[in-house]
Amino acid sequence: MEYKIITSIDEFYGLKHQWERLQEIDDEATIYSTFALAKAWCEAHRDCESMELFIICIFQGVDILGIAPFAIEHHNKWGLNYRELVFLGMGDFLTVLVDESKEDAMSIFRKIFTVVEENSSLWDKMSLNNIINNSKLGYFFLRSRKYNEHLGYSRYNLECPNLLFDKYESFDRYRDSLIPKSIKRNMKKLKEITDYDVEARSDKNVYELMARMHINEQEYLRKSKNRLDRKSLFADSRRAEFIRNVYGESDNLITFFLKSKNHDGSNIAYEACYIYKDVIHSWNSAYDPEFEKYGVGSVLSLEIIRYCFENKIAAKLDFGCGRYPWKFDFTDSFTSLYQLELWNEDTHKGRYMKRLSEIRTGISTVLGKNC
Repeated sequence: MEYKIITSIDEFYGLKHQWERLQEIDDEATIYSTFALAKAWCEAHRDCESMELFIICIFQGVDILGIAPFAIEHHNKWGLNYRELVFLGMGDFLTVLVDESKEDAMSIFRKIFTVVEENSSLWDKMSLNNIINNSKLGYFFLRSRKYNEHLGYSRYNLECPNLLFDKYESFDRYRDSLIPKSIKRNMKKLKEITDYDVEARSDKNVYELMARMHINEQEYLRKSKNRLDRKSLFADSRRAEFIRNVYGESDNLITFFLKSKNHDGSNIAYEACYIYKDVIHSWNSAYDPEFEKYGVGSVLSLEIIRYCFENKIAAKLDFGCGRYPWKFDFTDSFTSLYQLELWNEDTHKGRYMKRLSEIRTGISTVLGKNC
């Protein structure tokens, strides 16, 4: 097997046909691994001086057997600059695409990370996030003598709750067996003050509405709840451009709106989703603070589940990353995520940063808090 490292956006565009072929035949590829989302991310970072592409392609003849969608980020932390090898893109599940019809996945992974190690002078830290724990890539790291000790559960996105619709005979059976009474009460109260409809939109003209609602909600939480940790992803220029690019081109969109019948059809809440390979992925939501006390986010989630049962648009609902209690009101199953993180001891900067990180971790342990 031969390899090539793609470092320019023009070379990346040339991968479109082979990338889309791999994403269809790789049964572990999700919407977050598609060429469309990678393109949206690359376009949003085209002029970013602190980011460069590092896409590893594994060839056998003219066929690409594997694509590792990596990038190298340049950081300044603790007053020091360092380079971090990461997955490119933004998504809840990230992986390496492989063609197992021509070569064993483990062999392809082994070649990819041999290439990573051969080019160790280009990066100081490797940090690969959001790897599904029971995936082939996760298994490769688990069996590796080099990487096993550096693989751990993700610090930030440990659980991803999900719901398999065929586990229940009907929506009514599902609702009666699992949904808390508090959500049912909120649905009833909301109906009393403003009867509502649920609208499912697959058009691309919802970006501005989503951005406005999300920014307004985050500002409300900061000002009224002192949630200083909350910042809308739409307020970050590159993330906002990434999402705008996705909504400009992708055909895998479905956005649900909870709309008031009594307030001129105003939007009470939305939940943005992707549909891909029989899975509906929820990735972002917001609500009008005026209706906060009615738990409208949970009301909309339940209405989305009703919609999925009735219209059979997917076999599985992925609630997205995050150990939020409200997600477990809707399901008792989840997927866990791994994170591979290691400093490169082949570079002086990597060795120094590793030592500094260990010292900070030790201080944090002594103080009993994160430093």
